[in-house]
Amino acid sequence: MATDRRGCPHGVFDYQGCRLWPAESPLPASFHSSLSYGHTATFIIDIRSNRRAGENGQLYDPQQEEELGKFLETNRRKKAIFVVLSVPVVHLPRFVAKRIARLPHTGEDFSDRWSSGAHVQDRDRLLYRLHTHQQQNPAQKLVLLSGDIHIGCAHEIPWLDGGPSMYQFISSPITHTTPLPIKLGSKALIRMNRKVATLDGKRQARVKLLRGTDRKKQNPFSGLNLGLIEIETPAPGADPKLRFLLYGHKGDEPVCVFQSEQV
Repeated sequence: MATDRRGCPHGVFDYQGCRLWPAESPLPASFHSSLSYGHTATFIIDIRSNRRAGENGQLYDPQQEEELGKFLETNRRKKAIFVVLSVPVVHLPRFVAKRIARLPHTGEDFSDRWSSGAHVQDRDRLLYRLHTHQQQNPAQKLVLLSGDIHIGCAHEIPWLDGGPSMYQFISSPITHTTPLPIKLGSKALIRMNRKVATLDGKRQARVKLLRGTDRKKQNPFSGLNLGLIEIETPAPGADPKLRFLLYGHKGDEPVCVFQSEQV
């Protein structure tokens, strides 16, 4: 795959960048983007283009962090904000990440997690920014959207110092089936998460799996799945109500396996 001097693959531009920039444009340093539609706005964080592991590791660069801040400020009056992250912020517990980092192996898939190594600093800055935004805009819903971990689940993340909760919604995989041990391990890792906190302890939140309704209670769900979010505004000017749904399948038919209450 051809790359420019920054190592940014042209293939990514063909599949992602062409939706945002003219084909003849030079490759950007980062493929983050944003969009606004009706009462909602979405920011897609690129944690691949500028990712590096090691003692001075990072998941995103300062410019992208600044763009996220501008996005949040510009869309503070929206009813709901969605932040898309290819890897979930709440996934691999910190104590598990520390133990995995000591293993003498290569090619593993954990060193790019938000709780791994120096990446915790990026995670903490993100948590600080989102917490501040929510404290300043308590009526707005804020949802983190992710995939990558071969499981579907929905979390509520209430800050311990009060104010509105964040929500995290994960959907994956949609086509790639995984062996039973991986399914069981993925579920176990998700259930280990009870709390998330910055290293300085000044920002702390509980982590709770949302309850399902009407016998649609498989949260987490380890089969092939597709996630949907329903947004309802009861009346003009009223705060929105969100519902999270996960769909699996039975043969060729979609089946709803999880449906949250409205939040």
